[in-house]
Amino acid sequence: MWPFTKDLLYRGWQEALANGSSTGISVFILGFGVLTLGFAFTVAIEWLTGGRNMTALMSAVKSWKSWLGAFLALVVGWLFLFGYSTLDVAYRDHQDLVAATKRSCPPKTCPTVIEPQKSKESQQVSHHVTHRMEMEISPILGP
Repeated sequence: MWPFTKDLLYRGWQEALANGSSTGISVFILGFGVLTLGFAFTVAIEWLTGGRNMTALMSAVKSWKSWLGAFLALVVGWLFLFGYSTLDVAYRDHQDLVAATKRSCPPKTCPTVIEPQKSKESQQVSHHVTHRMEMEISPILGP
């Protein structure tokens, strides 16, 4: 089961990359890199306008909470896209399997299971065995 799951998750990741961007590098550079660069620019601007001293730098760095929220939103967005893509790949695999089954065995040509007909003799033997077992068990179980 693990090789199938591993393959499904890999194909889901590839599908998520195709849906969200073009490559894994662009996810990290454009997504997380741009957020990091934005935080650095914000700290630099606040430091420059705050007097260019250590106190201004510390107060500028304290604005990390909003950037952490943006970072987490990006991570959660990619996790949802990955989950959706993985489910989409699994559903398409299922549909391909159903189509392959229909192609390999059309409904009218598939063999069907036919119950063998019991002969009169086998029915009589079966009835006799059942009746004999009932007679042997009835004294034990009572009326």
